[in-house]
Amino acid sequence: MPHSTTVSYDGKFIQRINRNIDALPKEFRAEYKRRTRNPIRNLRRKVTRTPSRVPRHPFIWSLEASAQARARRWWFAAIAGRIPGVKIQTSGGRYKRTGKGPKGVKIIFDRKEGTITIEIKSDRFAKYVIGSKQVPSHKLTGWPRADKEIEKAEVKFLDNAIKVWDDITNKVIDK
Repeated sequence: MPHSTTVSYDGKFIQRINRNIDALPKEFRAEYKRRTRNPIRNLRRKVTRTPSRVPRHPFIWSLEASAQARARRWWFAAIAGRIPGVKIQTSGGRYKRTGKGPKGVKIIFDRKEGTITIEIKSDRFAKYVIGSKQVPSHKLTGWPRADKEIEKAEVKFLDNAIKVWDDITNKVIDK
């Protein structure tokens, strides 16, 4: 079942800018759209980039001793094939990255509604690697938290939209 993380902001603000942009000459509309796309591209790159660092051992699932022990037991049982329906790829007994997690990430930006949604097909990847239940070792190896990256992208987008709007309106006034 897909996992979804959504952050919404004041879409009315963007709607007002878009209405005003639509009233401008074509070349200004194109420039606005081009210059406000980048924060979303950057978000996609940040959330789907696999860190080059590999976790150190022992792997830390939790900072709480009992939860760490429980997760460790589950992990070694899963690698040994003793948990029905769970298949973990390994190489020489160690976890082998498949790359399926980042490939299953879909980012949807709705300019009109004022939402950025990240949909992730893999529940485990979503929760424990880049989601709200991110385990300490994933954080240490450089995996970003998707919800935090959305919030950063939102701020960048709004700042960029205001700057572009100022630039474009100043060009129109100067003409």
